[in-house]
Amino acid sequence: MKVAILGGGLTGLMLGHRLQEVDVKFDILERSPSCGGLLGSLEEDGFTFDKCGIHIIFSTDKSILSFMQRLLGENACKTRRNTKIYFKNRFMKYPFENGLHDLSKEDIFTCLHGFVYSILEERSGGKKPGDNLHDWLVKTFGSGISNLYLEPYNRKIWKRDPRTLNTGWISRIPRPPVADVIKSALGIHTEGYAPHQVFWYPKKGGIQSIPNAIAAPLHEHISTGFDVQGISREGSRWIVTNQSGESHEYDAIYSTIPVKSLISAMEDAPEAVMNASKHLQHNSLVTVNLGIDECLLDDLTWLYLPQKEYIAHKVGFPSNLSPSVAPANANAITAEITCKPGSSAWMMDDRHLIQQVKTDLKDIGIIGDARTLYARVHRREHAYVVPLLGTRSKLKTIEAYLDQVGIVPVGRFGEHQYLNMDGCIKHALEAPLPRA
Repeated sequence: MKVAILGGGLTGLMLGHRLQEVDVKFDILERSPSCGGLLGSLEEDGFTFDKCGIHIIFSTDKSILSFMQRLLGENACKTRRNTKIYFKNRFMKYPFENGLHDLSKEDIFTCLHGFVYSILEERSGGKKPGDNLHDWLVKTFGSGISNLYLEPYNRKIWKRDPRTLNTGWISRIPRPPVADVIKSALGIHTEGYAPHQVFWYPKKGGIQSIPNAIAAPLHEHISTGFDVQGISREGSRWIVTNQSGESHEYDAIYSTIPVKSLISAMEDAPEAVMNASKHLQHNSLVTVNLGIDECLLDDLTWLYLPQKEYIAHKVGFPSNLSPSVAPANANAITAEITCKPGSSAWMMDDRHLIQQVKTDLKDIGIIGDARTLYARVHRREHAYVVPLLGTRSKLKTIEAYLDQVGIVPVGRFGEHQYLNMDGCIKHALEAPLPRA
């Protein structure tokens, strides 16, 4: 038996790792020049940047966290989160509900009143919320916290009205304890979102150190520059063809590539399946990576920007995750910009993007008159799957077909699910093994 793994990102590499352990022959077919997917890093001019924004190593699953730590070995830095939200010209504690005391008294009242009202309404059996993100945020955090921060931030990162987004992914957003919100409003210290209060990051090599470590023993099975264009059936075998007409035969297929790409490559996909795949949407990501000689905020791990006037939704500070990512007496900063494919932000030329980010950072008070030592822009077309309402029913149609023909979709893009690193690893480890 021989298996094709479509895509050489984290999920595809983990599938290869698993198949190698059970002695199943396989090929990893990756369209890019190297594996890693969203976990790619760039080392240049003494700086190291993660191409798709800072990825940190954490998990509530102790076995998966231990696995990632073993991959890094001694190449790991342990860091305590120091994250802020820039809101109304203030640097607020993150998460928002744990930093209420940083607000004006009027905003504290608005947040606390809305939070208490949502609890009372739920306990009295009041109006049941809909299944969209807007209603869930108001029910969970109250109208004040939702209107002031959570809705603007989610609107900015998803580029959609929260009323059009489903809640299938909201397990990532824990409900705050009532006592914590009240303490926060009174100025009593609380910590929210425990899973990454403490996290790890590679000392050297950026986050690509993780996929590199997984890929090392798999190199004989990896074909890069292989862009899957055709998938067809000949008897009991699959024929996978790339952009230059090169074909390989397989007995089974795992797909970690975007669902749309998979379905469009399949020669015999039914019309209903093709139509269902057209419903699926994704967002792209632009990162602006800067090396500067002075940073006025030199202790943050990352900073959230819900404001529409700033182009980035998040700014990361790699220099505070590892001392090796920048030369001595220099700082590394990464600005993350989500956008719809083909939008103005996606199409903006590098020079204007860099200038816009620098202007925003200066306005916020991050860089002052710092000298720019390094500036690069990276674009990733497929970065986030968008959880639109109605997506689940479309995926059921697609999944039923793939199950019927024997193709197993796995991972963030293969399953069209918003998964973190640990989620991708978990899904790869739990995927059904191919049947002989």
